[in-house]
Amino acid sequence: MKENHFYDQIANVLETVLSEKCQQRVGFCLLVFPFGEVPDAGGDYVSNAQRPDMIKVLRETANRLEQNETIGKVAGEA
Repeated sequence: MKENHFYDQIANVLETVLSEKCQQRVGFCLLVFPFGEVPDAGGDYVSNAQRPDMIKVLRETANRLEQNETIGKVAGEA
């Protein structure tokens, strides 16, 4: 199985489950990295968003995490 095909499968499953639980289509990004020292290149990610949109969301989220802001739950989340 090709690696890209595997990532597509993960994205499809995540989008289906998240859409059902949130009762609407939502954007997502799954970051995957090895535990221990994070390599300079970071990790891999799977997303259903356009690259520029995902970069903007990741930057905003990183800023909030650095400021220790509480990041709320998504509507429909248990």
